[in-house]
Amino acid sequence: MEMSKNIHIYNGDNNKSKKAPEEWKKYNSTSRNLLRMMWFFSFLRSTFEQLRDKPVKTKLGDILDEAYDVAFGDKHSWLVRKAAKIAIATGSDRKRLVECVLGSYDEERLKV
Repeated sequence: MEMSKNIHIYNGDNNKSKKAPEEWKKYNSTSRNLLRMMWFFSFLRSTFEQLRDKPVKTKLGDILDEAYDVAFGDKHSWLVRKAAKIAIATGSDRKRLVECVLGSYDEERLKV
């Protein structure tokens, strides 16, 4: 639909040189949002795969740091990457995340 109506060129803040018609001033690209959601799911997948595969003693910050690099690292500016790394470093521990997702933490159950 976006391509057929030629509105894909007004896909947000990254194309300010194009002046969108009034009815498309607040246009938010569906394909762009789907792409961002794909990046987010890539981050989640990497996170959960590492929680499953890495030793239990691996810090959550290290897992999230690597997942961020996999999913978003080359898509964000330097400043955003640094802010994300700081936020990751101040996060909770691995046990707390597993408790939130699974409801409890049992190391024996986590070993597959």
